[in-house]
Amino acid sequence: MEKLMLCGKIGLNNRGNTCFMNTTIQCLSHVIPLTDYIVANRFMGPLSQESKRKEIPEKWMKEFEVTKSYVQLIKMMWSSPHTPKVRGDAPGSLVSLGDRETLDPKSFHMAFQRFHDRFEGYHQQDAEEALNVILDSLHETLSYPVDITISGTEESEMDKLMLESYKKWKEMNEKRYSVIRDIFTGQFVSQIICKEGEDKNTVLSRTYENFDRINLPIMGNSLYDCLYHYFNVELLEDKYHDEKGGRKVKAGKQMKIMMLPKYLIIVLKRFQNDGMRLTKKNTMVSFPMDDLDLSNYVMGYDRYSALYKLRSIGCHIGSMSGGHYYAICRHRNDKWYSLNDRSVDEYNIKSEIPVLQQRAYMLIYEKIE
Repeated sequence: MEKLMLCGKIGLNNRGNTCFMNTTIQCLSHVIPLTDYIVANRFMGPLSQESKRKEIPEKWMKEFEVTKSYVQLIKMMWSSPHTPKVRGDAPGSLVSLGDRETLDPKSFHMAFQRFHDRFEGYHQQDAEEALNVILDSLHETLSYPVDITISGTEESEMDKLMLESYKKWKEMNEKRYSVIRDIFTGQFVSQIICKEGEDKNTVLSRTYENFDRINLPIMGNSLYDCLYHYFNVELLEDKYHDEKGGRKVKAGKQMKIMMLPKYLIIVLKRFQNDGMRLTKKNTMVSFPMDDLDLSNYVMGYDRYSALYKLRSIGCHIGSMSGGHYYAICRHRNDKWYSLNDRSVDEYNIKSEIPVLQQRAYMLIYEKIE
């Protein structure tokens, strides 16, 4: 993988309002373990052999085509800088722009358009919708069954809680695991907490669920402000029926993290529907570059290893009617680059922080092990 240090700094042609798609591809392209998995052909399931394509259920054929074209595109983006030109009907055609080369992601765009009729044509879309299509397609196509074994003995209340968490993780992921689950998936625990009487602050129930991103409402001027409000206790409007106690009580609901993902995707909810039209929040939100600390929001063992560094930023500039997406990514050489459709330039991120605080929409963080 040493040669990859020289690759990956290549632009993507805008095929008519496809900056949202290009931005998502560039952000995910700089998720190192996913790109390494693709470049090294570590596939499990039908994509590992063309002959196994028959194993794909008809209902997942669109996902298969998206995955296949995405894999081919990523391989071209991270191949030798001297890759020869390819046919125009291939996954990406190299186009010379003076002393630069860019890729035309034609086949991927066509597969993306076939995924759902709302993607047909050349209308501007939301970058998070592209994220949904790519991650869901990769998971569905590359998933396989695994054996998840839980071992050890319970020696504390934390151990009991984690055992409960692991059992749910096993139940939800054992039949269909994938590189996407491995890299991006964490686990939330949702707690109902009593807010009155002798049992005040007692946990009445817990439920567990997978997550592959955090959609964060903008509540303040820093990422920590937003996280505080997201994970704070929310009082329930109606009294909660406590089945064990056989009564109704005032209660609150609180989300915490039980398992942290290797890569955490945070989407800042800048776009809102007020019932009449879509609007955009241009609030400046500061965010850590190298030391995002999530320990205050974690209940499980990961509380003691909850630091992240920023890898990719998906930016949006302009309004809902005339906006534009572009990516700012930390390359594996640890330098930052602006990847704005066909344009690729080394980026002085420290001098641009105020601009990014207003434009950042999608943040991808890497867990520091």
